[in-house]
Amino acid sequence: MLTKMLQLMIGSSVFFLRCGRLIGFGTAPYIKTGKKSMSSYKQTRVRQFVFAFYMSGIMSLLMSGIITLINTGLTDGFFHRWSAAFAVAWAVAFPLVSFIAPMAGKMADWTMARLFSKERRPD
Repeated sequence: MLTKMLQLMIGSSVFFLRCGRLIGFGTAPYIKTGKKSMSSYKQTRVRQFVFAFYMSGIMSLLMSGIITLINTGLTDGFFHRWSAAFAVAWAVAFPLVSFIAPMAGKMADWTMARLFSKERRPD
């Protein structure tokens, strides 16, 4: 089961990397379809989705592995328990990251503006 999950993750990573190149992320050119290039708004929305996919997957993998290791130890069936915990964690984390990441970004921008504003009084 773990092998299939790793194959799925690697396959989806390759898929998203190829899609990213096709739709113009990085230095790759746009696909010539006779239409105008993808708008920067659309690129931003796609980037948010891809970011949420990777961020939720990596965090779910690491956190489920650490918590499973702490709770059960490195015993027989560890990888089976880890993969089951990872599947549940990612199913919950992906939608949450999709919705929470923009809000967290705005909070970070607000905090940085407050910390580094020019009108800040000297301490």
